[in-house]
Amino acid sequence: MPTQWTWEDGGILMAVYMTQQPGGADLSQILAAADGINHAIPTVEELSTSLTKLLQYGVITNRADCFAVKPRHRPSLENKLQSRGGLFSSSDKGLKWLKKADLSQVNEQTVKVSETQVTTAYETYVGGIRKPHRAKLSRKS
Repeated sequence: MPTQWTWEDGGILMAVYMTQQPGGADLSQILAAADGINHAIPTVEELSTSLTKLLQYGVITNRADCFAVKPRHRPSLENKLQSRGGLFSSSDKGLKWLKKADLSQVNEQTVKVSETQVTTAYETYVGGIRKPHRAKLSRKS
């Protein structure tokens, strides 16, 4: 039975893709991208469920709590991201990609994100935004 992909899965997929780095993206980077896409921070359950499905269906990798889209999926995700619609339609684009991709479950791995991990990642993300702002304010004084 095929998995039921959700809008949240699409958004988290695109957040992981947009934060792509050689070692993968950590949770704070994924939260930042998700906030930029949807103006919302994914919940612990949304992150755990979506990252688990994406991992089990071979779309992403997870190494040392850093997530990356597998290289074979990057070109088609880039095409989808660049298609009609702006940044705020990224979750829809990701969901459409997931529904059309010919994906099969390849493993039973799970991702369990804790409330503490999300809180710490959020504080890291917000702290990165505020530091440059504070430095600019102190220079004007």
